[in-house]
Amino acid sequence: MAMKYPNEHLKEVEMVGFVGSAIDIELTVYLLKSAVKLEKIVIDPRAAYLVGTPWEKENKGARECAEQLKNHLTLGVEFFFFF
Repeated sequence: MAMKYPNEHLKEVEMVGFVGSAIDIELTVYLLKSAVKLEKIVIDPRAAYLVGTPWEKENKGARECAEQLKNHLTLGVEFFFFF
């Protein structure tokens, strides 16, 4: 099914603070489907204020959700996920 309003210009996306909530998943899947020129998506579960702290590594759920998003990738899109 073709997108009603495809995004023809978006090439790179970086999502910082990804926690794996329903809205995170919904937005990411939407971008993967609608951004017809997408080349790269970076998912970073770290909240900006947690980077470099002991809590930075407490993102197991977000990592698992991001791994599941790989099933929605289209050919030619690079997928990066920070742990």
